[in-house]
Amino acid sequence: TAGQPFSVTVQAQNGSGGPAPASQATGVSGNGSVLFGTYRSSTGATRGFRWSEAENFVDLGLVGGTNGTVPKASSFDGSVIVGRSSPSGAFRWSQATSILKFGDTLYDDATGTSGSGSVVVGNRPFYWQDGTFTPLSGVSGAVSGVSKDGNMIVGTSGNFAFRWSRSLGLRSLGGMGSCVSSVDLPSTGSSASAVSENGAAVVGQTFYSTNIGKLNRSACPRAAFLWTVGGGFRRIPFLGSGLSAAAKDVSANGSVVVGASATSGFSAITAFRWSAATGTKDLKAALMALGVTSVSNYILQDATGISDDGTVIVGTALNTITKKIESYRAVLP
Repeated sequence: TAGQPFSVTVQAQNGSGGPAPASQATGVSGNGSVLFGTYRSSTGATRGFRWSEAENFVDLGLVGGTNGTVPKASSFDGSVIVGRSSPSGAFRWSQATSILKFGDTLYDDATGTSGSGSVVVGNRPFYWQDGTFTPLSGVSGAVSGVSKDGNMIVGTSGNFAFRWSRSLGLRSLGGMGSCVSSVDLPSTGSSASAVSENGAAVVGQTFYSTNIGKLNRSACPRAAFLWTVGGGFRRIPFLGSGLSAAAKDVSANGSVVVGASATSGFSAITAFRWSAATGTKDLKAALMALGVTSVSNYILQDATGISDDGTVIVGTALNTITKKIESYRAVLP
């Protein structure tokens, strides 16, 4: 996971060979070496890319009959990437085969893959292995990821985050409980974004009703959470005086969480990194404290992916000079 402590790594090209007007990182490989996401081409189409220090920027290409791609997940080393083609249809890209249509139109989005790339999950809820698609029994919602070993799938079914495996079937995580100490009301929903290596930790967002009694957005905001086997829900504190947050990814052992949090009410959305030891930290502030001045001209708006060891974080940033949205890669101790 070596590399510059902060870099705008994606020098995406538009159709004329110049810099693309915008790029957005959607994730990073488990070993931290490959960043993937989308960029906007000269025609305005959303195209998928893969970036590494060794190969720089690689356009993932298009599936026949489509006009765009959005990568969602990768294998541990980034050699397999899965996602969604526009206007519809899942895809699987590998260094060996390039981009391929994945399944038929019934399976319109691939959202997760195992560490080896041999298991793929997605929507409408499916599990794929050895060329066979298996519907997820009891799941009526959206799948968001799968553990490194391919055994535990997470997502949102109905109003709640879930874990699913062939041995356990569907297990709802429920809600986080009371949102304020003075009002004992259960949360009305939770959604899962990612799962740890062994499936024992899940991160996402929990949300509450705004129409019960005197409850309002300020009293019961949307909050980022970490859920663990044996520990249940743990609310991740907001940055500053923020009142909205979402956790996007988690390290392999479940100890480090990244995402985005408002820093003042429901505005000024900023990338965060959380651990039990440090609490919720503004990612840019953490980098600046380490002497990483190359981040000074950027507003880190989101953190969408983290490496297995918790040291490499990727996301989307606003360049305050050019006013362009760019993908970034940050490395912390």
